[in-house]
Amino acid sequence: VKLTPEIVLQNFLFTHHPEERAGFFNFSGHIHPGVRISGLGRQQLKLSCFFKSKDQLILPAFGEFTGKHILIPQGDDEVYVVTKEEVICLND
Repeated sequence: VKLTPEIVLQNFLFTHHPEERAGFFNFSGHIHPGVRISGLGRQQLKLSCFFKSKDQLILPAFGEFTGKHILIPQGDDEVYVVTKEEVICLND
């Protein structure tokens, strides 16, 4: 088994930890992104999500015991929530 800290394919950078590097779009994981959705009352859901910013896509963790690092979208960030049945874009 060969381990590598990163893979570079053209302008794409694949890493475990999120990383910003000029000229590359980074795909990463590690922080297990999530988003908090609030209902009309005091209902709240914390859901795993794909979190996309201008130069980065952070992939969700799908395990039961991974936890979620809640991220707050800013500007043009895009959030795609993962449910058992589908992936839903929250930016629509």
